Amino acid sequence: MEPDKFIVVVVQFLNDGIEEKLQYEMQKYEQFANGNIPLEIYNPTTKQELFSLFEMLIQKIVNENCYFILQINAHGCEMGIAANPSPKSHEYILWNELFIFTRQINEKFDGQLIMLLAVCMGNTMIGCIDPSLRAPFKYIMGSFESVTIKNAIDGFREFYNKPFPDVKFVRDCAKRMNKAVGKETSPLFYEFYDSTCFDAICNPDRDPKFFQEMVYKYVLAKTVLKTTKIKSFCELVETVDKELRGLLEITRSNRNYFLFKS
Repeated sequence: MEPDKFIVVVVQFLNDGIEEKLQYEMQKYEQFANGNIPLEIYNPTTKQELFSLFEMLIQKIVNENCYFILQINAHGCEMGIAANPSPKSHEYILWNELFIFTRQINEKFDGQLIMLLAVCMGNTMIGCIDPSLRAPFKYIMGSFESVTIKNAIDGFREFYNKPFPDVKFVRDCAKRMNKAVGKETSPLFYEFYDSTCFDAICNPDRDPKFFQEMVYKYVLAKTVLKTTKIKSFCELVETVDKELRGLLEITRSNRNYFLFKS
């Protein structure tokens, strides 16, 4: 797409007071305070409000022919995000639910959505990507660990620093952000591209331990549901291993579709 305007959209799915501090600090970032880049901050506090907001943003792309970088500020864990860290909170969004909307945005952007995650364990969303569908983003910046408010503020201040928004600015962003928060030797922030994610998901030998655990889960399911006539455990493990590798091989043929190359 050839957008008429470029903006930064920040979605703060928070309702415990943190959102006010984050918004105040972001508005002081040089690029936004000087008016160099338009900044729009939204503060949905319920699941339905968040979903409605994403629907509005999708329509905004069409109506205004705009491109935006999407930053999400929220509490997070391996399963998704929440407005409140309380375990009793019902306003919980699974990564797959979030992808329903970010995938639509990415499609509008011809596969070029940049997504920033000021979210604890935000990068764990990678494990929930369905490689049979279009990619839910082009690029993400986030962490596999807990992210303090200070680290989020200081880290993303550096992200939006010059040469942003030049197309080359993302090349060393993780390095600069980790330096800004004193995490050069033990990085807090990592960046990933859609292609890296796809290749990692479809490679069973990338993480042998993880793949073995997945095989055992399928073996257990087949055993409990009694959907197999194979009696030997070792034989069943070997069979499931071959089946999963075969499925991943088929999935790899979907790479161009996932990456918006077909």
